[in-house]
Amino acid sequence: MTRRPSGCFARTDGGSDAEGPPLRIAHAIHEANEEFPGVELSQHRFVLSTQGRATVSAPDSTTARRAVAAGFAVVDSVELLLDRLNPGSELTRINRAAGREPVVVSPWTETAILAALQWAERSDGAFDPTVGPLVDLWGFGPSADPRIPTESSIAAARRHIGWDRVQVDTLAHTVFLPDSGMELDLRAVMKGFALDRMREAMLEAGATSGIVDLSGDMVFFGPGPESTGEAWPIELSNPFEPDRGFAIFQVPPGAASTSSSLKRQVTLGGRRYGHLVDPRAGRPIEPGLVSVSVFAESAMISDILATSLFVLGPLGGPEMVEQWPEVDAVFVTDTPPGTRSAVVVTTGLERYRQWIDPPYRPTERED
Repeated sequence: MTRRPSGCFARTDGGSDAEGPPLRIAHAIHEANEEFPGVELSQHRFVLSTQGRATVSAPDSTTARRAVAAGFAVVDSVELLLDRLNPGSELTRINRAAGREPVVVSPWTETAILAALQWAERSDGAFDPTVGPLVDLWGFGPSADPRIPTESSIAAARRHIGWDRVQVDTLAHTVFLPDSGMELDLRAVMKGFALDRMREAMLEAGATSGIVDLSGDMVFFGPGPESTGEAWPIELSNPFEPDRGFAIFQVPPGAASTSSSLKRQVTLGGRRYGHLVDPRAGRPIEPGLVSVSVFAESAMISDILATSLFVLGPLGGPEMVEQWPEVDAVFVTDTPPGTRSAVVVTTGLERYRQWIDPPYRPTERED
C-alpha cells in the first residue's frame, strides 16, 4: 500500500516577499536525502534563490527518488527560461529585443507570459508584468536602494508600462515588446510556474502524492497526510512572529502562496510604504495589509495573486477574489503595536477553516 506523507501540516510563510524562516530546516542547500521507511522521500535544495523542500510518496523507494529528482530538474529548466537576471534566459532575450523585433519562445515561456497577461487583465492592472521600470526607479529592484524619484522620472517610467501593449503571436510563438524601454519581469510568476511543472513531473515519474514548498509558495497533490484523509492541513504563518502559525485550513489538493510585507516596509519622506509598486499609480502601496495567502488549483495563479491582491489592498482584494470562484484568500490587515490584526477569509475558504487566532503585533518589536 502506498504511504501518504506523514507530516501533520505544511506551513506557508511568506515566500520571496518575506524575510522570516520559510522552512523549519537548518541546512537547506543540497542536503542529503532523508529516506523514510517504505516509500516516502523528502529532499531539501536551494533553488530559484530560495530554500525548497519536496516530499513525495510512491509505490517504492526507487520511484520516490526518481520523482524528486525529476521535480527539481524541472526547476532548473524554468529558471533558464523565465529569470530576467539570467543573461541567457528567454526572458532576457525578449527584453533585449524590445522595440526591435519579436523573439521566438518555447511553449513554457509562452504559457507563462500569456497567464501573466490574463491575470493582469482580470486584476484590472493591479498585477502588471511590465512594471519593472517603476520597481527599479523606486529602488525596489535588484539594487535594493529605496528612494523617492522625481515626478518627472515617475511620469517617464510610466510611459514604458503597460501589460496590454505586450504582443504575443500564438501562431508564430513569438513575443514582442514594442517600446525599447519596456521589459517583462516574471518574478511573481516564476516560482508558481515551476511548482506546477514540478507537480506534473513528479506525477509522471510515479509519485502518488506529495508536497513541494519553495519558500512560502507550495503545491500539494494526491491524498493528504494519513490523519486527514484526502485533505491537506495548511498552516499560515503569523506575519509578526513567523515561527508561529495563526490559522489552519484543511483544503483539497492544490496550491497556496503567501506574500508578507512587514520586514520589507520602508519609510521614505516620513511616510511608510510597502515593497510593491502599484502599476496603476506609479507609486509603492501604502501599508494596509501585512500578509495575503492565496489558495488555488494552480501554483502559478496563487503566486501571481499573492502579489496583485496586496496591491488591491484590504478592501479591493477581498472584493475582487469573491468574483473568482477558482480562487480563495486570507487577508491580514496591518495594525498598530499592541493590537490584533483583522483577518478576512473569503467565502469559499470558510468551509475548510480549522482555527484562526488573529495575529497580535507585539509592542516591543522594532519596525
